[in-house]
This record gives sequence, structure tokens and C-alpha cells, in this order.
Amino acid sequence: MSNATPAAAAAGQAGRPPSPPRTEAAWRRRARGEMAVLLSRLALVLLLLVIWEVAARMGWVNRHFASQPTDIVVALGELLRSAELWSDVVATTAATLIGFLGGTAVGVLAGLIVGSSNFVDRVTSPLVAVANGMPRIALAPLFVLWFGLSIWAKVALSLSLVVFILFYNTKGALGTVNRDHIVVSRMLDMGAWEKFRTILLPTCLPAIMAGMRIGIVLGLLGVIASEMIASSNGLGQMIVEASATFQIDRLMALILLVSVLAVIMNACVDLLERRVIWWRKDSK
Repeated sequence: MSNATPAAAAAGQAGRPPSPPRTEAAWRRRARGEMAVLLSRLALVLLLLVIWEVAARMGWVNRHFASQPTDIVVALGELLRSAELWSDVVATTAATLIGFLGGTAVGVLAGLIVGSSNFVDRVTSPLVAVANGMPRIALAPLFVLWFGLSIWAKVALSLSLVVFILFYNTKGALGTVNRDHIVVSRMLDMGAWEKFRTILLPTCLPAIMAGMRIGIVLGLLGVIASEMIASSNGLGQMIVEASATFQIDRLMALILLVSVLAVIMNACVDLLERRVIWWRKDSK
């Protein structure tokens, strides 16, 4: 048993150099936590697939209507080996990106203009609300009449889904700008561009990026919907063909491919967000 008094122990500890921050231990704990989450996700997906497969083999579900994972994997392999798939993936991706970028540009610009003027906001608000309330899927046949079976019919539907999300996000973000910053900018006699670059844009960027994360997926779904209604190519057109011929395995494989494509596009927007909103990363 030690005879050292608490005061002596405290004095001894005070004489020691400060211990380095436990960054390595914290990193290891975080890595173990991330690995546990990943393994849990994989285990959950595997469990659901096993239940699905067993239910189909035991006849609990009709495999002609619901298929089964092993048959879907076979159909997916056949799709990946076909040249038709990749040309349709390119067609769908191109229409999605054009519609998404166009909708983002128009939505952000309109949001900045309307959000900067209370008078313009009051004049345009009812018109924007009516336009946003239109069922865009119902406009798809009209877009086909206007643009034919071209990429622009798909782009128009995709753009119409994206633009309002970015518009409302941008306009709403402008309302959160710190008024003290605006007063300081006037005192410093900042120009319009400098005020936009240093005050308005940093405030709006998080909301814009959040809208882009939603918009990229909605843009893709808009393109798929347009292709399912009327198109000469694209994944949506392949989905309609598989459904019409009761190729459920192929249909499920195509749906899985669309989901993977949406995840990849969302990941690209997430990477862009990490690059653009750099101060969030520095604050963590």
C-alpha cells in the first residue's frame, strides 16, 4: 500500500509533461464503430435475401410474380453482359444530368432573384405555387408532343422536378441571412458581387446542396418515368419491356440497377458538397 499523500500524488502529476491527445485511440474506436455499422448492414441485407429465397423456394410467395434472389442475380449477369444495357444506361444518365444541372441553375437563379425582393416574391408566389402543384408526370405526354421521342422530352420532365426544390431551398436560405452582416457590408461599402460571394453564397450553399441531393434522385426518377411513358431508349423503356413480357427476374434486376445508379449519383453530389462546403469539415 502506497504511503504517498494525495497532495504528493497531485504534485507528482503536476510535474509530468502533459499527455498527448488520444487521437489514435479515438480513431480506432471510430473505425470499429464504422465497421460494426457496415457489418450490421450487410447482415441485415443477407438475412432479408435469405428469407426471400426460402419463401420463394417453399412456395410461400409466388416466384412468378416476386421472383427470387438467385434468379435475379442470373438475370443481372445477363444484363451486364449485353451491349444494349450500357447504351441505355448512358441515355438515362445523360438525360438525368442535363435535367439536373439545368434545373439546379434555373432554380438557384430564380430563388436568388425572388428571395432578394419582397415585392417580386409577393407577385410571383401564387404563380410558382400553382406551377409547383402541377402533377409533372401528367405533363410527360405533353413534353413528348413538344419534343418527340428525343432526349429533350426526358430532360424537360427531369428539370421540372428539380427546379422547384432548388428554388424553394435557395429562397428560404436567403431569409436566414444574418441582418447584422448585411449592415456591416453596407458600412464597408461592399459591391454586389463581393456581398454575394462573402455573405449570401456561404449562407445559401448548405440549403442548395441539400436540394441538390434530393434533386439528383428526383431527376433520375423523372427520366425513368418519361422513358416508361414514351421513349426509344433508356432504362425506363427496358423496364416497360420486361414488365410487358412478364420477365420478372429481368424487371427486378433493372430496378436494382436504377437504385444503384441513384446511389452513385447521390454519392457524387455528396462528394461535391464536401468539396464546396469546406468549413463544415473544418468545424468537425
